[in-house]
Amino acid sequence: MILLRPGFEPGKGPRRLQWGWRLLLWLIALLIVASTVVHLVMTHYFTGYAYHWNQRISAVIDTPQGPVTASSVQAVEVRYYPDGMFLATTERSYDLRGEAVVADLGEGRYLFVLIGGDEMAERAYWDLKGDGSRGDLLKAIRRQRDKGARPIPPRNRPTLVTFADINDPATVAQVDPDDLAATFGEGYALRSLTIEATRDPATVGQVETTLQWIAKARFIVPPEQQPRYVKDQTPEQRLMPSNFITRSILRAAKEVK
Repeated sequence: MILLRPGFEPGKGPRRLQWGWRLLLWLIALLIVASTVVHLVMTHYFTGYAYHWNQRISAVIDTPQGPVTASSVQAVEVRYYPDGMFLATTERSYDLRGEAVVADLGEGRYLFVLIGGDEMAERAYWDLKGDGSRGDLLKAIRRQRDKGARPIPPRNRPTLVTFADINDPATVAQVDPDDLAATFGEGYALRSLTIEATRDPATVGQVETTLQWIAKARFIVPPEQQPRYVKDQTPEQRLMPSNFITRSILRAAKEVK
C-alpha cells in the first residue's frame, strides 16, 4: 500500500512547489515590465533618441574673375527627448563636429563661413515637419541625405568673416552677407549659401591649413586688445577658435602639435 502526503496530486507535484514556480514566473514578468518602463523613462528624460547625419554647408561667391564655390561637411548628432530633458527646458541637444567653410578668393583673401547654430538644418527643412513632432522632423532630415541642397534661411545664416592679414588673427573682420562688395570691392557678392544632408564624411584640415596659428590659439583677438567689459566687445572680439573648428577637432590638433 502506497501512502500519499496530504495535498499531493499525482503527476503535478506538491502544491507548494507549484506556487513557487508561479511566483518565479510572476517575478520574471514583473522584471521585464519594470525594465521596459525604466528604459522608456531613461530614453524620454535622460538618454533621448539619437539621430545622426552629416551636413554640407556650401557657399557660392561671385567675384570679378568668376564664381568661387567652397564647402565643408559637418557631422551632426541630435538627442531628442519627447517630454523634455530632465531638469531642463529643451527637448533636444546637439553635438556638431566639423569646421568652417573656407573660400579662397585669391590674392591672399579668404571668406570664412563660420560654424552655424544648432537649428540651421531644422529651419532649412522645416516644411517637412508638417503636423508632426520635432522627432519626426529629425527623422525626415536624415532621410533627405544626398537629395539636394536647400537655401539656409537668412535669419539662420552663419556668420561670415575675413582677415586683413591671414597670419594675424587680430585683423579679423565680420562680413555683411548682403554686401560683400563693402569688404572685398566691386564685383563680389554672395550668390548662395546652402545646406544639404549627406552621407559624405566630415571635412577636416582645411581651416588649420589656412589658419596655421589656430591650433595653438586660445582666442581670436588677444585679450589685451579687447575692452575690459564683455558688453563693450565687438562681434569680432567675441569670436573663439571653436567658431572655426569644433572643440573636439581642436583638442586633437593641439595634441598632434
